[in-house]
Amino acid sequence: MGPIRCPLIYPNDQDGYSTLARVYLCLDRLPEVDEVLRQAQAHNVEGENLRLYRYQLTFLQNDTDEMGRLSASSASKAGTESVDTWEAWE
Repeated sequence: MGPIRCPLIYPNDQDGYSTLARVYLCLDRLPEVDEVLRQAQAHNVEGENLRLYRYQLTFLQNDTDEMGRLSASSASKAGTESVDTWEAWE
C-alpha cells in the first residue's frame, strides 16, 4: 500500500498533515512520515506539530546533524515548544 495522500480539501491546513504524520510514526512507517512532511512543505504548511514530527523522524533515523539543525531553527521560532522538551523525547 502506498502512502495515503492528505485530503486536498484543505491543502494549506496543518491538521491533516500532522494527524497523518503522527499515525505513520505510531505505525513505524518512516518513509510515509517523510512523504507526508514533504507534502506539507510543498504546500508551505508549517506548524509546531509538523516540526516535532520531523524531529522525531530524524531521531528514529539517527540523523544527529538534522536534529541539531531542527533544534536550532525551532528555538528561533515564536510560539514553539522548548527545544529541551524535544530533546527530552530522546
